[in-house]
Amino acid sequence: MIYKQVSFADFSAEFEKYGRKDQFSPSALELIFNYLDNDDVDQRLDVIAICCDFSEETLEDVETRYDIPIDEAREYLDNSTTVLGETDAGTIVYLNF
Repeated sequence: MIYKQVSFADFSAEFEKYGRKDQFSPSALELIFNYLDNDDVDQRLDVIAICCDFSEETLEDVETRYDIPIDEAREYLDNSTTVLGETDAGTIVYLNF
């Protein structure tokens, strides 16, 4: 098997190639790239799997999705999954669970 190291620009281009450029904001995509890039395991770049594995949502979205009070939404995510971080727009990027 041949592996190719990709840059963030390559990573972003793959999302566009698969018609998923609007799946995540640019800053969310960067959080995901950094998270995957810091893993010491070689990985296959699978855009569809990434779209299934990660979410970018506002706290209001989390409140609605999980039926919890908004003031408990961030703590709920922190206790339930891996939170990659918050974007400049205030959305939360996390691993789906």
